[in-house]
This record gives sequence, C-alpha cells and structure tokens, in this order.
Amino acid sequence: EKTKAKVGYLDDELDLTNLAVALDPGTAPVFLGDPIGVSQNGLIHWKRICTKFPDSCTNVQTDKIDNWIKDKPSLADRNAPIHYMSVSVEGNEYEILQGSARNLGRVHFLHFTYNWSGDWGKQSLKDLVFRLKKKGFVCYWAGDYGNMWRITDCYQDHYELHFFANIACVNTNVTAALPLAENMEKMFLETLNKPSLQYGVA
Repeated sequence: EKTKAKVGYLDDELDLTNLAVALDPGTAPVFLGDPIGVSQNGLIHWKRICTKFPDSCTNVQTDKIDNWIKDKPSLADRNAPIHYMSVSVEGNEYEILQGSARNLGRVHFLHFTYNWSGDWGKQSLKDLVFRLKKKGFVCYWAGDYGNMWRITDCYQDHYELHFFANIACVNTNVTAALPLAENMEKMFLETLNKPSLQYGVA
C-alpha cells in the first residue's frame, strides 16, 4: 500500500504481489542482505548465497504465472487481453515463460532479456523462439536508435553465444496486435537498409 501511494496509483490500478515467480509452486530462499530490484539479484543468486549464509535468508512463496493469473479477476477471463508482458529476471526468463504457456496466446507484446546468467547456460534461445513461433510470436533483437533484427525464421548459429540483449516479440495471431507487427517488421527492414549497419560498407 505504501508503494501504491508513493507512485500515485489507485487501489484498482496497480496489483502488487509478494511472490517469487518460478516454474513450479513451492518456496525459495531470499537473502535479506540484498536490496530488492538490483541487477543480478534473483532466485539463482539467492540460492547460492543462502547456502553459505542460511541465517541471513528467509523463504518466500514461489509460483508460476499461469497459477497467479487464476486469482486475478481482471485476468482470469481467458478472453481478456494481456497487452504487455515483460520478463527480466537475471537468468530465469525461459523458466518463467514456460510457466506462462497457458496465457501467452493472449499476450500482444512480449519482452524478455537474454544473457549468460542462471538457466540460460543450459537453455537454448533457438528452442524458445521456436516455441514462441508456434504460439504466433515473431521475435526481434531490440537494439538502440530504433534498430531491430528479426530472429524468427532468421536464426543464426552464433545467437547461441550468451550476451546481454533485449528481445521483443509480437503476437501475429492476435488481430489487435497486427498493426504493431507491421511496424516492427518495417523497423527490421529499415535497419537492414541502413548503410552504417551493413557489413563492408564504409
């Protein structure tokens, strides 16, 4: 409630949940010495540090997005759209998207981060992009200055090298998202035509 008041939201405009998002329901340790929201702090980091300092940790509830949505009246209706979904969780992105599988079909725009942390070390971006394509998503590398490079149907082997990046996906199975899909594809084609981004062009 303090957070809602601080940022100026009314009660029905912002829903804050004290929950660690994971693939399965259960509990997970959180290191109390770390500030929440700091980059590289997350379940994988806390699991490691709490092995060394168990007295400085507490357990919190975990659950997947699909279960969390069931208890939200505004989202429980399977026909209700989810306009925007962003996942940036220091390495657990793949797992969280797996736990959102039942509801991804009504997400219009999806953003997630890709890096070398956590489970990304054993998960394949190619596999994730393929799974998202089956649900209608077209995914792009989201660069600076309006630059975008399509990943879907343009996959390169070196994309499996782990580095920090933002990935933006649009659901082409959702009619209301088609104008956005057209704009994103247009940005991709414009990026390809920029001389400064073409190999061998001075």
